[in-house]
Amino acid sequence: MEISGKLPPTHVKPGLTTPKADPRNDKPQPVGASADRVELSEQVRTLNAARRAASRLPDVDLEKVARIKARIESGTYRADPQKVAAKMLADTLQPRGE
Repeated sequence: MEISGKLPPTHVKPGLTTPKADPRNDKPQPVGASADRVELSEQVRTLNAARRAASRLPDVDLEKVARIKARIESGTYRADPQKVAAKMLADTLQPRGE
Protein backbone atom coordinates (compact mmCIF):
# COMPACT_ATOMS: atom_id res chain seq x y z
CA MET A 1 0.00 0.00 0.00
CA GLU A 2 1.38 3.41 -0.99
CA ILE A 3 0.45 6.67 0.79
CA SER A 4 1.08 9.81 -1.24
CA GLY A 5 0.08 12.37 1.40
CA LYS A 6 -2.52 13.96 -0.89
CA LEU A 7 -6.17 13.97 0.08
CA PRO A 8 -8.82 13.25 -2.49
CA PRO A 9 -10.88 16.27 -3.61
CA THR A 10 -13.84 15.19 -1.45
CA HIS A 11 -11.92 16.41 1.61
CA VAL A 12 -11.55 20.01 0.41
CA LYS A 13 -12.50 22.45 3.16
CA PRO A 14 -15.19 25.07 2.34
CA GLY A 15 -13.71 28.34 1.12
CA LEU A 16 -10.56 26.74 -0.31
CA THR A 17 -9.98 26.86 -4.00
CA THR A 18 -9.91 24.13 -6.59
CA PRO A 19 -8.98 24.44 -10.25
CA LYS A 20 -11.74 25.22 -12.71
CA ALA A 21 -12.82 22.54 -15.12
CA ASP A 22 -11.75 24.71 -18.07
CA PRO A 23 -8.02 24.03 -18.68
CA ARG A 24 -7.67 27.34 -20.59
CA ASN A 25 -8.28 29.26 -17.38
CA ASP A 26 -5.48 28.69 -14.91
CA LYS A 27 -7.00 30.81 -12.10
CA PRO A 28 -8.48 28.81 -9.21
CA GLN A 29 -12.16 29.34 -8.43
CA PRO A 30 -13.61 29.26 -4.90
CA VAL A 31 -15.38 26.00 -4.13
CA GLY A 32 -19.11 26.34 -4.82
CA ALA A 33 -18.73 29.84 -6.31
CA SER A 34 -20.75 29.01 -9.40
CA ALA A 35 -23.62 27.71 -7.27
CA ASP A 36 -23.65 30.55 -4.70
CA ARG A 37 -26.73 32.71 -4.84
CA VAL A 38 -28.25 35.42 -2.66
CA GLU A 39 -31.94 36.16 -2.44
CA LEU A 40 -33.27 39.16 -0.58
CA SER A 41 -36.50 38.81 1.32
CA GLU A 42 -39.44 41.07 0.59
CA GLN A 43 -38.80 42.80 3.92
CA VAL A 44 -35.20 43.64 2.94
CA ARG A 45 -36.32 44.92 -0.47
CA THR A 46 -38.90 47.15 1.24
CA LEU A 47 -36.30 48.42 3.70
CA ASN A 48 -33.88 49.20 0.86
CA ALA A 49 -36.61 51.09 -1.01
CA ALA A 50 -37.39 53.08 2.15
CA ARG A 51 -33.71 53.94 2.58
CA ARG A 52 -33.48 55.15 -1.01
CA ALA A 53 -36.60 57.28 -0.56
CA ALA A 54 -35.32 58.73 2.73
CA SER A 55 -31.98 59.61 1.13
CA ARG A 56 -33.83 61.78 -1.41
CA LEU A 57 -35.60 63.82 1.28
CA PRO A 58 -34.27 67.31 1.97
CA ASP A 59 -32.29 67.96 5.11
CA VAL A 60 -34.09 69.66 7.98
CA ASP A 61 -33.48 73.41 8.24
CA LEU A 62 -32.75 73.53 11.97
CA GLU A 63 -32.55 77.33 12.01
CA LYS A 64 -36.02 77.63 10.49
CA VAL A 65 -37.37 75.09 12.98
CA ALA A 66 -35.86 77.09 15.85
CA ARG A 67 -37.37 80.35 14.55
CA ILE A 68 -40.85 78.84 14.20
CA LYS A 69 -40.59 77.13 17.59
CA ALA A 70 -39.67 80.45 19.22
CA ARG A 71 -42.63 82.16 17.53
CA ILE A 72 -45.00 79.39 18.67
CA GLU A 73 -43.71 79.65 22.25
CA SER A 74 -44.06 83.44 22.23
CA GLY A 75 -47.57 83.24 20.75
CA THR A 76 -46.70 85.23 17.62
CA TYR A 77 -46.87 82.38 15.11
CA ARG A 78 -49.98 82.39 12.94
CA ALA A 79 -50.51 79.66 10.39
CA ASP A 80 -52.66 80.33 7.32
CA PRO A 81 -55.24 77.51 7.43
CA GLN A 82 -55.84 77.73 3.66
CA LYS A 83 -52.14 77.26 2.89
CA VAL A 84 -51.83 74.41 5.40
CA ALA A 85 -54.84 72.60 3.89
CA ALA A 86 -53.62 73.13 0.32
CA LYS A 87 -50.17 71.77 1.18
CA MET A 88 -51.65 68.76 2.99
CA LEU A 89 -53.83 67.93 -0.03
CA ALA A 90 -50.94 68.39 -2.46
CA ASP A 91 -48.74 66.06 -0.38
CA THR A 92 -51.51 63.48 -0.08
CA LEU A 93 -52.34 63.48 -3.79
CA GLN A 94 -48.70 63.28 -4.94
CA PRO A 95 -47.93 59.79 -6.31
CA ARG A 96 -45.77 57.62 -4.05
CA GLY A 97 -42.09 57.35 -4.85
CA GLU A 98 -41.74 60.81 -6.37
